Amino acid sequence: MQEHSKKIQELSNFLLDYATTLMAVGSHTSRIVKNVTRIAESFGFGVDMTIFQRNITMTVKHSEDYSIRRTYVRRIPAMALNFRTISDLSALSWEAYDHHPGLHELQLRFNTIVNTPRMSRWMVLLLVACANAAFCRLFGGDPIAMGLVWIATLAGFFIRQELTKLQLNHGHLYYLFLYRFPDCRTRSILQFRDHPRYRTRYQRPVSDSRSTADQFHPGYTRRSRPCRFIQNNQCHDINYLYRSRLIHDFINFRKRYIMNNEFWLPVLTDGLFAAIAAIGFAVISNPPKRAISVVALLGAFGHACRFYLLHYTPLNLTISSLFAAFGIGMLSMLAARLVRCPAEVFSFPALLPMIPGMYAYKTVLALIRFMKSDDVSQSQQLIVEIFRNGLTTLFVMFALVIGVSLAMFIFYKQSFTMTRLLPPHHKKQA
Repeated sequence: MQEHSKKIQELSNFLLDYATTLMAVGSHTSRIVKNVTRIAESFGFGVDMTIFQRNITMTVKHSEDYSIRRTYVRRIPAMALNFRTISDLSALSWEAYDHHPGLHELQLRFNTIVNTPRMSRWMVLLLVACANAAFCRLFGGDPIAMGLVWIATLAGFFIRQELTKLQLNHGHLYYLFLYRFPDCRTRSILQFRDHPRYRTRYQRPVSDSRSTADQFHPGYTRRSRPCRFIQNNQCHDINYLYRSRLIHDFINFRKRYIMNNEFWLPVLTDGLFAAIAAIGFAVISNPPKRAISVVALLGAFGHACRFYLLHYTPLNLTISSLFAAFGIGMLSMLAARLVRCPAEVFSFPALLPMIPGMYAYKTVLALIRFMKSDDVSQSQQLIVEIFRNGLTTLFVMFALVIGVSLAMFIFYKQSFTMTRLLPPHHKKQA
């Protein structure tokens, strides 16, 4: 009895450290519960958990004798978002479940993972500045605007790092610069989409269907032979018209998309800058180094897919964002299996370039103008602008969340086994 009490106390302390660390670095509660339960079952114990915003209540009990139980409450520490810690701790739970190492060894591995240094602050500073510059380009900014955004981000993020190091509250500075000095903010970004350069750059490609090359298409020949239907070889003519139609559609597709630089150049450019933005947003959360390239590819794919659906199909911004987010979610599940990382390590940073920050900024700016305006007609226009931009922001955000979550719900059980080194059939989970 005394031996079980000592063992359950040591195990409870480790599980509380494990659970609070996962919660502090940004893991979702389902993963925490499954990982902690997995480790406890490897030692022959069961766990009941209640996770709150500031603390975790945990009851550890013996799987055979429920009278041997302990209940503890542990406060969640303040830590920064860390995807690498989430990935490594998830892999540690599967290692405990499959290989059954001792508690002392698990504690050493846990301390090594937690104390692993983050990415260099100067590298993070540089990549974040490049990400915001790429984000400015996605909104239609010119090189001068990108340079100004890069310099401003470099200075602002450096000040934030220094204030965080000094453990000072930098929220007052945000309030000072964002609200007390509104005239210091540039407003040219609101006119990027209305700029003639942007309209000509991203307009739909138009091809002349009446060029002289059409006479060499099979469709041209079929229009010049209507009399063949009068003859007896009607089946041959129907087959001929069907094949000629397919060939004609393929040639038009090739001319409009494959052989058209006006189509590929904006799409590829959009994907390139989205990849840079995704990398910059990803390094803030300290992902595993092997996951950074995957995040760049998914960010480029998602944003380029939405760009294509928005500009070359009749779909609106919300539906385009939904399909792009769903594609990112499905590819994240595939990449998680190949790279051995949780799917959210790839999907969340890849979604960030598609967040409608422009519409949110317009909503807040229109709200500030509405509060300062005394003109009735101008106030009515500002109310319409607030609702239009605000609803667009909400709908796009919902579309992004639903799209990426739908893929995770489809492969819900598989999403918790991505960090497992052994095959799933090696040992069934109770």
